[in-house]
Amino acid sequence: MPAAKNRSVANDTSRAVGPRNPGRSTVRSKSKSKSKDKKPAPPRYRSFKITQYRRHPETGEALMTPMQLQRGLAHRSITKWAWTEHDQDRRHDGSLVPPHIHIALQCRDARTREQIAEWFGVPLELVQILGGRGGFASYLRYLTHEDPTQQALGKHRYPDTKVVANFAWRSEVDTHFARPLKLPTRSDEVKVRVLSGNLSIWEVRETDPLMYAKHFTTLKRLAEECRMAHVEAGTMTPHHQDMKLRVRTGVTLTESLNWIADRLGFEGDNNDRMLRASNVVTGKDRTVNAA
Repeated sequence: MPAAKNRSVANDTSRAVGPRNPGRSTVRSKSKSKSKDKKPAPPRYRSFKITQYRRHPETGEALMTPMQLQRGLAHRSITKWAWTEHDQDRRHDGSLVPPHIHIALQCRDARTREQIAEWFGVPLELVQILGGRGGFASYLRYLTHEDPTQQALGKHRYPDTKVVANFAWRSEVDTHFARPLKLPTRSDEVKVRVLSGNLSIWEVRETDPLMYAKHFTTLKRLAEECRMAHVEAGTMTPHHQDMKLRVRTGVTLTESLNWIADRLGFEGDNNDRMLRASNVVTGKDRTVNAA
């Protein structure tokens, strides 16, 4: 009997041992599983564009009615909007593109594409982001096709009177594009020359050590892109390019070209030997097997 009592006490004690709030661990596990299953919120933006046909090109169904457009623009979150109808656009074969609406809008606070699509009653894929500096002003200029790129394509130039807006859109376009262009700096020019293959990173080191030290990583990447472009185009083999880099590793150009000429077994006048070696380095002479 005492043994039985001990067992019952032990059993009672074991049942009593445990967390004071047994439901807490369950709640935590459920909350963790919910957080894992929760989808990330869609990104939000402030500037959007919408393009939609007036009517379906095949069925004639109304896709953007005046009431639909007015209802979408009436949302208080939209602070700036402008739209126009393009009815003189032509395809490559000369046929007219069905009339369609272009809408540009800016919101006071960030919104999702899904919200904008719901406001205007259009498919989500027709709502696009106007990102980047000047993205909104650039699209405003597109409404008239005045952009030089559009005019070069022969697109119809729409008058300003075709644009309907709730703000001075023309002033915003002119102000944005009247800003002086940022002139390229010397570092920009050097990077372009390295990328085009007209300047090696070792020449930069010799002529401008400070720039070489500050931009070495970028210069090295651009030089590699240039090398791979030559390889893919078949204008220079990787081995020839390696020799070209060897020209700029600390010795003089004459010493480097003589070293290459000796390795390739060129004979004759020293100037001729260096000229042939230079042609191999630059890829002009691809008849030599330098492997």
